[in-house]
Amino acid sequence: MRIAFRRYQNHRMDLQPQLDEFRHAQADWLGEHCLFTACKNFHGDRAWSDWEDSLKRREPQALRAWSEKLRVACDFEAFIQFLFERQWQELRHYGVENGVGIIGDIPIFVAMDSSDVWSKQELFELDANGNPTVVAGVPPDYFAVLGQRWGNPLYRWDEHRQTGYEWWVRRFKRMLQLCDMLRIDHFRGFEAYWEIPAQMPDARIGQWQYGPNDDFFHALQRALGERLPVIAEDLGFITDEVRGLRDRFGFPGMKIIQFGFGGGTSSSLDLPHNFPVHCIAYTGTHDNDTTVGWFNSQAGEGSTRSQSEIDAEKAFALRYLHCEPSQIHLGMMRAIWSSVACVAIAPVQDLLGLPAAARMNTPGIATGNWAWRCQPNRLNHEVANVLGEMSDSFGRLC
Repeated sequence: MRIAFRRYQNHRMDLQPQLDEFRHAQADWLGEHCLFTACKNFHGDRAWSDWEDSLKRREPQALRAWSEKLRVACDFEAFIQFLFERQWQELRHYGVENGVGIIGDIPIFVAMDSSDVWSKQELFELDANGNPTVVAGVPPDYFAVLGQRWGNPLYRWDEHRQTGYEWWVRRFKRMLQLCDMLRIDHFRGFEAYWEIPAQMPDARIGQWQYGPNDDFFHALQRALGERLPVIAEDLGFITDEVRGLRDRFGFPGMKIIQFGFGGGTSSSLDLPHNFPVHCIAYTGTHDNDTTVGWFNSQAGEGSTRSQSEIDAEKAFALRYLHCEPSQIHLGMMRAIWSSVACVAIAPVQDLLGLPAAARMNTPGIATGNWAWRCQPNRLNHEVANVLGEMSDSFGRLC
């Protein structure tokens, strides 16, 4: 990237007008991001809460001095973002030409050590030194007996409300420049969220706090239009109030067939025969084990299930899907493809029938995630034919 930047400086100044236009169009976030990243690099990657007080507290004189001191570094960061924008929009245009849209992910929370928090500290629950007083997470659940302590700072929703949720509106607008539809991660947090005292080592101790609820989405509708292109990630401990919020705004929720077999009965709402039309059906998400990994799992390996519970789930799954163990991934795909769900999605790991080693993420585990990559030669004509025939059989070819 630095070689490319030097070439731009020395030989490609014809790009300057395009770069200037990009910087102007993205001025509401780009400048802060570039200064934050340049300062973080200068400080040896230390968190902004450990910087000198004047910069940490964003005193105007300090911001001016650091902006000038790191002007070239800021220009470099802007150049990187400019190149990414060009390449991403080329990819998106190619997708449009081929009938492919992009579903983006907009997490409800942002990282503590980010330009988002550093530049808008008044919008987050921080103390005078810039440290969080309470943090985000979820109580103990299917994935983790200690719950999940994510550590993200929580919002001062009253401050957001007074601005008409301006920060959020800008965030949604930017994401919709990059994607066609947005999956709101941890949607239930807009109705109520789990607040953990910052000093607690895990998520067992905390309390539910009310989120901004309908007021928030009405503000988005005023800014973006009545029909928000949103998928609600409504997984985990979901109440009638959360379902009501989802349904009042017409957002499709998510159904995960892996979750459907735990009770051993036909009543689970995650079983395809109980799906509503207005939902997005998955074999599993990035947080689940692969379907093959799930089927072959043992007690104590990234799950809170006992071995007897696992065995019962497997037996029920084979009976329900009417397939051989070696075909469990295709059995699950076929079940959701044949359902009435308006959209059916399977991770590529399930399409390929890959084991647990290909799992994308294990909730509650801080390291070793997001490392799996699909090798180009795995997506061959044979795989394409399997997917094509299944999609054709159940009317899912556009």
